[in-house]
Amino acid sequence: MVACGETIEETWHYAFHIILACETQVRAIPMGIDNLILISKDASSQVEKTVKVGGGGVSTSDTKWTVGELEWSALMHVLDEV
Repeated sequence: MVACGETIEETWHYAFHIILACETQVRAIPMGIDNLILISKDASSQVEKTVKVGGGGVSTSDTKWTVGELEWSALMHVLDEV
């Protein structure tokens, strides 16, 4: 797997979510395709819209977060506490 982004934060964000998606698919395989519940196109579009906003749309400040920047900052704070 190769992940590329404009910043380290964005690259980490893409790599993390690709790995998470692969792990989820591997865990879902034993259930069989007929037993999976797929989300609607509307739900998928809403998730995509929310994710495209830096910080996942949860930041109420005027700060314009880039993709992965808020999450990266949070991870750095966690590492600082170790």
